[in-house]
Amino acid sequence: MVTQPHILIIGGGLIGLATARACVSRGARVTLAEARAQTGLGAGYANSGMIHPSQAWPWVKDGLSMHEQASAARDVATLAQTAVSRLKARMDTLGLPDISRSQGCYQIFENDTQKEAAKPRYAATQTPTQDHVLLGRPALYFPQDFSGNAHDWSIAETRALIADGVKIITGTETRLTRKSSKLSAILNGKAVKADHIILCTGHRINERLDDIGLSLPIKPVCGFAIEFDASGVDLSSLPDAPIMDASSHSALTKFDSRLRLSGTLSETSARPLWQRWCELLPDIMASLPTPHLIWSGARPVSTLGRPIIAQSPIKGLWVNSGHGHMGWTLSIVSGEWMANMIMKGADGARFNWPNS
Repeated sequence: MVTQPHILIIGGGLIGLATARACVSRGARVTLAEARAQTGLGAGYANSGMIHPSQAWPWVKDGLSMHEQASAARDVATLAQTAVSRLKARMDTLGLPDISRSQGCYQIFENDTQKEAAKPRYAATQTPTQDHVLLGRPALYFPQDFSGNAHDWSIAETRALIADGVKIITGTETRLTRKSSKLSAILNGKAVKADHIILCTGHRINERLDDIGLSLPIKPVCGFAIEFDASGVDLSSLPDAPIMDASSHSALTKFDSRLRLSGTLSETSARPLWQRWCELLPDIMASLPTPHLIWSGARPVSTLGRPIIAQSPIKGLWVNSGHGHMGWTLSIVSGEWMANMIMKGADGARFNWPNS
């Protein structure tokens, strides 16, 4: 008789929830611990909603050679290109409404030179592109991409996991301890017995790893979101699909009657995001009411250019983090990758622990 393993997942964001789903679907007994008051309040709470295999290239290079960037991008793109059908299927299963917007995403550029310079990177990851003009600027259209509301998915998946017997504990920090070779997780002052522990704690992963003398090349990179009630604003000049701005690493997305601006890189406030879209869409931005949401969140960015989905050097401890701007896109397939490594002994070499 095969014993049902108990898996403790620390972190209840997009990656943690998806990992819990994959593990319980493969027969594990799962406990998920989230430090915040609810699941789904991390970097995916107010993101762009884009599921974009097209954007596999790393945003943060940190000394990576062009060869290393390209290698990482190809690995991420391969994983991401399987994600679209998985996410669509899961959204259907959860009963989430079909997103009433066009398939695909757009990316605008300052000029044709910038657009043409981007094309070889997309060719390297076998990303289909179509030339376009949008907002009076040269653009590329990515037909494989699509979009969805990540926070709605988090709410629905949390309910489904509870219904399937997953124990979800919120509002408490979990610490790791190690005595000799024995690893333990301390939750509410008590040790939790688990056959495997998976860290899905996003940009805070090194806080947990530091408890036991480990670290990973993952750092927080802040992003911002500004959301408006656009029910009284004429948006007919905009496509239904999200629009990315290459220059600012930001995006505009329609969510029913709401308009959300999100993203940016290396900014310290939401003001540059606001200013950039005022340049791009002056009439629409002037027509919008005062935003009802101004939000910031830290994305867990791996300086390897790829996520780390791997067993740590400590037996029984696993990590699933470092997805950066690709977290929503890679969530379900990352969870499946992790669960298959634990439950089926699958090879995880492409996203392994550094130097292992």
